[in-house]
Amino acid sequence: METFLICNDMEVKVSVIVPVYNVELYLEECLDSIINQTYKDIEIILINDGSTDRSTEIIKSYSLKDKRIIVVNQPNGGLSTARNAGIEKASGNYLLFVDSDDSLLLNSIEVLYDKTSEICAEIVIGNALLYYPDGSHHVYYSPDKELYNGLLWTGESTFMKLMEQNTIPFTQLFFIQRDIVIRHELFFQKGILHEDELWCVKAILSTQKVLFIDFNFYLYRQRENSIMNSDNKGFRVKSLFEVAKLLNEFTGVLQKRCTSTEVIACVYTRIFWICHYICYLVFQNKVAAFSHFDYFSELLIKVYPDLSYSQQRYCLNKLRISMVFNNLDYETSANLTVYE
Repeated sequence: METFLICNDMEVKVSVIVPVYNVELYLEECLDSIINQTYKDIEIILINDGSTDRSTEIIKSYSLKDKRIIVVNQPNGGLSTARNAGIEKASGNYLLFVDSDDSLLLNSIEVLYDKTSEICAEIVIGNALLYYPDGSHHVYYSPDKELYNGLLWTGESTFMKLMEQNTIPFTQLFFIQRDIVIRHELFFQKGILHEDELWCVKAILSTQKVLFIDFNFYLYRQRENSIMNSDNKGFRVKSLFEVAKLLNEFTGVLQKRCTSTEVIACVYTRIFWICHYICYLVFQNKVAAFSHFDYFSELLIKVYPDLSYSQQRYCLNKLRISMVFNNLDYETSANLTVYE
């Protein structure tokens, strides 16, 4: 283990928010990767979310050795609650979220901050490497190379470009101004999984200056008993449906902001991607999978005129797949049949 740096009375430019819950096997590696960053002007906010293993002991030990560490102890409330507590505690100009079983390259924050300062970006988005138990790894997220042009993208143009690839980067890849988070109330939805599906869309569409960098800075550990790999399909389906409803509500906010029709249509296509993913998750449980099918079909009727032809076909295709699995014969209107 490397020597800890102890800093006093320094200016905090970056707040690193780390939710912690029963990760004693990985926590020290995570914390070492943060405290030994080449960029030193940081605060490290550890949200102990009701851990019952040695995580609490490890947190206490590290906090005694590095004064940049701020510890918040709270009853177990889940990842969103922990992240929100970190946001409220943070005082840095920029926020970076790190899961406590993952880690960073040692120059991650230096590169992210330098790029942000250099071009006055509100969000910088990098990339991750997936790490597996056998030691293998590969790049997780690789957007269109056109995004790596060193120029700032607006939130709207970023979202539309990402939707062309049908992919959105996850929260930990965002290096984001704290002011943007506070001003637009970008807190995480409590009590659900797949909270990134909602937060990342709202974050991108709440900014005007997004920079992509071709930098694999985040080391994303893959393990069988992690939240997203555990056998919790029922809860995931419920969470995804909640995300879909909240994204639909968010389109109302976008309309008030005079966001372009094309961008709002892209949000709707993301909602229908969620419909398809629900289908994928519960392929063997048709009743659970499509108990909310009418919601999606009624939503399509509502937004259909505002969608481009390709978006219409995309959304229809997602509904068609759903109904084939559910063995339904359903028409969304007299002249709009999903089996066309």
